[in-house]
Amino acid sequence: MSRPRYHLASLLGVVAAFGVGFAALRGDHLWFSGLFTATIIALLVAALGALFRRGPARAFFAGAFLCGSAYLLLVYLEDTCHMLLTDKLLRSVADWPNPRLPNPPPPMATGEAMARYQELRTKMLVNWRGTDYRLAFEGVGHLLFCWSFALGGGLVALAFAASERSAIEA
Repeated sequence: MSRPRYHLASLLGVVAAFGVGFAALRGDHLWFSGLFTATIIALLVAALGALFRRGPARAFFAGAFLCGSAYLLLVYLEDTCHMLLTDKLLRSVADWPNPRLPNPPPPMATGEAMARYQELRTKMLVNWRGTDYRLAFEGVGHLLFCWSFALGGGLVALAFAASERSAIEA
């Protein structure tokens, strides 16, 4: 059985995609919108690849499209999102202390110091669209998981296609 071969350009593309995704984790709603658009485009390209390619490439694109779309559908259905382990993981990580936030004033601080702290905290936690930073963080996190599931599904489908082809040749 011949193993699938991976090229350096493919690896660099995966690293670049996840690098942009991890940069978007520290971003705002605009980053989320850009990454969401890129995810939809990638899934549409995978669907076209599944339709028009042949051989192992077709298997990869079909697996990527099916797994990525299934995850995205499960995330955006209200009844299933909260049952996913990835959603629970992202919610717990989003609640971790944010190192970008200013230090809170001491307990005996004046009302003015407390008001200034609240103003800075609100400015840093709410982005330009008035959305809490955690929503953008969770959205970007789910999109990164979508990319991971799509890539994993494509690789599994590619392995299935390679094993099927070697069984036919034998």
